Amino acid sequence: MNFVISDLHNDMLTTMDSSEYARYLHGIKEYAAPVLAVWTTRLDVKRGFLKKLADAVPKEFARFALEDAHFLGEGPLEQLGEIPLLYVGLTWNDDNTLAGGAKSGTQMGLTERGKTVIREAERHGIALDVAHLNRRSFFELMDYAHGKTLCSHCCFDAVYSHPRNLTDEQIELLVLRGGIVGMTFESSFLTGLKAKISDVVRHIDHFVQKFGCDSLAIGSDFNGCAPPDELCDYPSIFGLAYELEKLGYDQSDIRKIFETNAQNFFAV
Repeated sequence: MNFVISDLHNDMLTTMDSSEYARYLHGIKEYAAPVLAVWTTRLDVKRGFLKKLADAVPKEFARFALEDAHFLGEGPLEQLGEIPLLYVGLTWNDDNTLAGGAKSGTQMGLTERGKTVIREAERHGIALDVAHLNRRSFFELMDYAHGKTLCSHCCFDAVYSHPRNLTDEQIELLVLRGGIVGMTFESSFLTGLKAKISDVVRHIDHFVQKFGCDSLAIGSDFNGCAPPDELCDYPSIFGLAYELEKLGYDQSDIRKIFETNAQNFFAV
């Protein structure tokens, strides 16, 4: 199959040493064009930090996102403009001063400061990522936000229930708003055990049967997840495409999921 995987979420920036960036990215460029997410939860993010991190990435691979904007709870909002970001998520799994996180177990929603960060992100043309929000914060953000929304990396609660997985109600709302959903390969979201490629196929097929092929993408979470052994790197994703083809998916729909849906979302 002749396409390059447009991956919504790769965690290499916070799991690799900067000396490895160029070698890794040049090694995958034949197969993939990932969005490089900066996971800030355990980082000391001060003014200039994001730019310094981005400057270590070869310019041809400069597609960045922000996972957990907790440091904007009190810090200067101008940090959102330090580097060109495709999307920003307000939280990681825990609550912070912006919103309630998916795994905190609380019913905390969107805060006033969180709303301020949303407006600042929209002012910069940055999409809003709902991947790590709890249910209440998700729906409050969807009510409040005016700009583009996506879920960068998740699986689907109707197939396997997990706090980080989207319900069909959430997916429907994202799709109706022109959003996009990235299918991740994290085993604990797929099945709770060590997942297999068949588990990934089952989640993808659930989405497609309910919502079609035009809003689903890949959000691998490579370098930040525990994937099935058969899906441990970008070349192996073509094996997933083959499994979908065996299930009856035509190549044009497979290409949408793996490449063009994500490209079109960010191009608008």
